[in-house]
Amino acid sequence: MKAFIFKIPVLLSMTLHILKITRLTYPFLMILVAYVTAAQNPITMHYTIVKGMLIDECKICNKPVIPVQITGSFDLKLLSENPILIRYQITNLEAHSLDQSISYQLCGSGYFDIQGEVALTQSLQLEATLMTPQTNRKVFMYQEPQKPERLFPMISVKIIETNGTDLSTIKLDFFAAPIREILFSTAHGFTPADTNIGYVDNDDIIASSGRVLFKKTNIIETFEFAEPIPSIDAWDISPKANGEILFSLATDGVSKKIGSVTHDDILSSTGKRFLEGGILMGRLGLMPPTPHLGIDAFHFNSEDEFLFSIVNSGFSETQGITLNGADLLLSSGSLFLKSDKLLKNFSMPENVNKPNIDGFFLWPNGEIWFSLDSGFEDKNLGWISHGDILSSEGYVVLKNLDLLNHFSP
Repeated sequence: MKAFIFKIPVLLSMTLHILKITRLTYPFLMILVAYVTAAQNPITMHYTIVKGMLIDECKICNKPVIPVQITGSFDLKLLSENPILIRYQITNLEAHSLDQSISYQLCGSGYFDIQGEVALTQSLQLEATLMTPQTNRKVFMYQEPQKPERLFPMISVKIIETNGTDLSTIKLDFFAAPIREILFSTAHGFTPADTNIGYVDNDDIIASSGRVLFKKTNIIETFEFAEPIPSIDAWDISPKANGEILFSLATDGVSKKIGSVTHDDILSSTGKRFLEGGILMGRLGLMPPTPHLGIDAFHFNSEDEFLFSIVNSGFSETQGITLNGADLLLSSGSLFLKSDKLLKNFSMPENVNKPNIDGFFLWPNGEIWFSLDSGFEDKNLGWISHGDILSSEGYVVLKNLDLLNHFSP
């Protein structure tokens, strides 16, 4: 099984956090989410439009309305806060169509309000310049107060132009999150459309923005593994922020430098064993002899603690429960979150085996983003592929194929 971790640079309001998401898989992709350091200014957040649609509606034209997929970013700055109203200023808004043959671009600013003490509502107003090959005009857009669809700091809005005409009225529907990019790796190599990038090997760490950060060979070459060289199953960036990559293998291997390596050892790109798998598995209180269950994903909360998921199930005698691949565990050996709670907002068929967690990311608001190692048919959402980024709130954050938009393999 391939593991992945994608890294998300995040700017969070009020607190400094290192956020990490662990893996996703594209049919032949292994995606890895890593961490991101919070903004220097704790009350300003940088947002990326994770997915969005623009509609240019002509009310008098006899033609179908075709949504245009958009992406972009903006900054969100806290202006004022009281028990009734929290007001944010939106600056540096830039949104554009993904398809270069359909040219739409919006640049502007505005305000985002969260109102209420118990029953919260949100509203949004924007003043922007719309640029297309045919026009360059001011647009004013507004979303009336309504119940939030997502937990803040996630923002999901449907906003309409208030100064539109019968020939052109702009509507936006987008979901944004305080992230900059997602880092991931693929299970198989591919050739990007941009020849300047070069061939991307499996297990290279790359970014959704279309760049290669770390080559697999540079990560594991210091170990001098005997053939066949094992693949990387899960990884994270060291919380010490020194450029060190920590990772586990998909299979056992033999290194000329440190000897035998199991698939639940955590290794360092510096050529050392960061943590012996037997020690980690021993903390779980498993029925002896202590098995090597494998590490499917891991994510550091601090220099001293990380969360992880396992490849194979095992019974913990000390905790009196069976631990499976969709549970989140603490490096201290205790259970952090049972799979039933993580998946409770999804309608998974009862007759299918529960997938393993391929990657995960904990937000300060309690929401968890994660991916699974196999797909399933959700009664409400339809088919969910392995590697899609899901939210514990019960929605699909991002389809795995969208992560390759800037590579166009």
